Amino acid sequence: MNRFETYTPTDLLKELSLTFGPSGCEGNVADVIREFITPYADEITTDRRGSVIATYKKRRELPAYDMEEEPEMPADHPDCEKLMLCAHMDEVGFMVKSIDGDGYLKMTGMASRDPVLLGGRNVTIGDEDRKINGFIGIKAVHQGGVGNFDQLYVDIGAKNKEEAEKYVEPGMFGTHRSDFVRFGTDGHKLKGKALDDRLGCTVLCFVLKHLKESGAELPFDVVCAFTTCEEIGRSSAQTAANVIQPDVAFNFEATAVEDIIGDKYGYVAEQGKGPCISFLDRSSIVCKELYDFVFRTAEKHELPVQAKTYVSGGNDAGPIHLSGKGAKTCVISAPTRYIHTASNVIDERDMYTIIELAKALIGELAL
Repeated sequence: MNRFETYTPTDLLKELSLTFGPSGCEGNVADVIREFITPYADEITTDRRGSVIATYKKRRELPAYDMEEEPEMPADHPDCEKLMLCAHMDEVGFMVKSIDGDGYLKMTGMASRDPVLLGGRNVTIGDEDRKINGFIGIKAVHQGGVGNFDQLYVDIGAKNKEEAEKYVEPGMFGTHRSDFVRFGTDGHKLKGKALDDRLGCTVLCFVLKHLKESGAELPFDVVCAFTTCEEIGRSSAQTAANVIQPDVAFNFEATAVEDIIGDKYGYVAEQGKGPCISFLDRSSIVCKELYDFVFRTAEKHELPVQAKTYVSGGNDAGPIHLSGKGAKTCVISAPTRYIHTASNVIDERDMYTIIELAKALIGELAL
């Protein structure tokens, strides 16, 4: 029996959240994903950049309609012969750059984060095969600690450099160690590290499961790419998309919701009211045809969605839309609080809506 057989999306999200996988060291996350999707994908490969690429192959050809008999479709219904679904496996992290004489580790940050938020945090240091616990220390503020990476260090409990070197070495990775918690007055809030973008990975896993179990007969390949190094701006989505050559690509993400400072900036989106659909970010302009298609599909299937009202950041859609001969892309994101910290918070209902929306989009594209 597959150990994942009775897993809900929340169960898988929890396991992925707790798995070690900073940028450049995603192997443990890839192992979990590969194990989950093996019963559902027709083909699974891993490229040189570490992306796990899983394909559900087409089962039928599109019928050759007589123009007079062809069912009515909106003029902007997307044409698709190969569909790419994308989510990144990596999480924000850091790298050990040196070990001082007292056995403390100095580090350099990977991905955008505020060092002020890191002091006192529990962390895991290591790689796919070795791991050790520690915590981030910083000089007390009244003694001049101001929270930049030069003043942060990792304490692994070593008495000196020689002892520390038995367990760690420069070039090893680090990331938060943080519990996965359900909380809130209505019980819908989920807190954990790396929900950006283990949530997207969960969506892709359950879409593959649905396609296999429903016996979906699609007129195009669905290729799910679980990518690496997105958080440091060197995403393997570029190489994966060059191999896949999609016509249409949906990127599933987590996005900063900023609802705690709404009076100053205006809400990006509202948790519990469905996924955000981006129209623009700093890496791509979303294909208007797909943007309208997503809203039209959501309305037809009575699924809540909302437009992302703030332009910021970038994601895997950037390299994907420039790949090969070009691809039409759209970004679908879960509104997420406290992104790039140890405590990402999502509304569980948004994740389930994204899964249903992804299934509906595939069904509508197949018409």
